Amino acid sequence: MHSDLILVVAAQVLVISAVAAAIGVLLLRHLVCRRRVRSKGRAVLVTGCDRGVGLELAAHLDSLGFRVLAGVREPCGAGAARLQARTSVLTRLVDLDVTSEVSVAAAAGQVRRELQETDTELWAVINNAGVCIPGELQWLTWEQCHRSIQVNLEGAVRITKTFLPLLQQAKGRVVFVTSCFTDGGLPGAGLLSATSAALDALADCLRLEAQGQVKVSTVRLGDFSLTTGLLSEHHREVAAMRAALPDAAEVDRFSAYQDAVASRGLTLRSAAPPQPLPKTVCAAFEDALLTRRPLRAYQVTEGVGARLGRWLRAQLPSDLRDALVTRRFRRQLPKVTHL
Repeated sequence: MHSDLILVVAAQVLVISAVAAAIGVLLLRHLVCRRRVRSKGRAVLVTGCDRGVGLELAAHLDSLGFRVLAGVREPCGAGAARLQARTSVLTRLVDLDVTSEVSVAAAAGQVRRELQETDTELWAVINNAGVCIPGELQWLTWEQCHRSIQVNLEGAVRITKTFLPLLQQAKGRVVFVTSCFTDGGLPGAGLLSATSAALDALADCLRLEAQGQVKVSTVRLGDFSLTTGLLSEHHREVAAMRAALPDAAEVDRFSAYQDAVASRGLTLRSAAPPQPLPKTVCAAFEDALLTRRPLRAYQVTEGVGARLGRWLRAQLPSDLRDALVTRRFRRQLPKVTHL
């Protein structure tokens, strides 16, 4: 009896010790992985800095001490001027159209000169440039479909492939900005979801190919249209879609959908600068660039409710999820009014 008690106590001590050791290892690993690297002497190329996430992110990285190479399509535009007003001498504008091979080649030459002149290394590339054109596939023009793929997918591939040798030399980082909509489709978000899912897959493959030479992360953003002005020019896309609608009977449903988008204030044109993004957005990018072992994916949603809603939808059987999403979508549509 006494020996049995000793064995039981010994087993309990062994289990407790094993659990404590495992917790200790996990805590130690967490502390090591969360250690931060320096920003001084390192440059970050960010695409799509004319507005929204790119503009806010470039300003934030400048404040952290990174040398920021801010890719803009309009170096003399209002967005570039706002960025320069908010940043220091550490930020340089780069004339960059991610859909143009010539523009990317010229930007690569400028980046190399900047690195040589400032004695810095290219630490990271953040593929942020992207377009979002809400609308069902049957409404979108082919030009809109092609542009979405050109900018969101082909542009990120072109930029990453061009600057990968410099990133390998620095053992740096690649960050792809994608969308939380890849967790489950929503009506009208097909092209955004498709290109984001493709980038998620590309990031996974590139991470394996890099074999630790370059760390690869994705930052999956929720709907921050109201703060970024992403859809401020959507009225032009609406006009193009409506002009190309082949079926007059479809115009009513199309108009109702676009009214629903406009009613949220997403497409209002304004001369005022976009509101600052939530701190969680820049914090995700900061973590991806500065921690020694960044996460493979960062999911940044509009709030706890949105995060919980996406998680719950992901747990449902696909048929039930589809039915609930379709029902909610139909209830949100206003009475049919022509644009």
